[in-house]
Amino acid sequence: MEHYLYLAGLYKRKIDGIGEYIDVSMADVVNSFFNIEYQGFPASEEDILKGEKTFSTGLLPCYNVYRTKDGKFVSLGDLEFKFWNNFCLKINREDLIQKQYDISAVEELKEIFLEKTREEWMKMFKGVDTMFTPVYSPSEVSNDPQMKYRDIFDRERKILNLPVKFMKTTIEGEEKAPEKGENTSETLNELGYKEEEIENLKKDGII
Repeated sequence: MEHYLYLAGLYKRKIDGIGEYIDVSMADVVNSFFNIEYQGFPASEEDILKGEKTFSTGLLPCYNVYRTKDGKFVSLGDLEFKFWNNFCLKINREDLIQKQYDISAVEELKEIFLEKTREEWMKMFKGVDTMFTPVYSPSEVSNDPQMKYRDIFDRERKILNLPVKFMKTTIEGEEKAPEKGENTSETLNELGYKEEEIENLKKDGII
């Protein structure tokens, strides 16, 4: 994003010969991610502050998270009509097509999703052009075929790998973070503690 801002400033300088001061706040950028959530905020501020459901947090039947028969969850994100239409046709509920934004249909969909397990729903929607996906637990995410293929996790060191992948550059010198207390003695030595003092601290359960 900052590259576009820099280019805009350079373009302005090219036009009028005057440079530009660019002020970018991280807080401003993060808040911009919630543009949809803030729509209509002044008119419904009290409801939002009380934690009422909103456009993208469970208010609509077409954009929601549903529990399945086996107690797991799936996510539906059919804000675009074509996706919602395909979803309704697949579950043989053409009567729901006109209820895409009808909040009264949420409860009915909850009951529908309880009829099958998450895996059964996933098999049913495989190849269907609709916004439908499982909601994974952390352990399921780490074992997902796509996550394994992308090498998201370093299982040996139990950390997330750097999300930036270089085609020709190799990053070297990465070390595993120390275990809790692993460097305590070394650190205390650097601070001037003697070995006898460190041993006493260990005996007393202080370290």
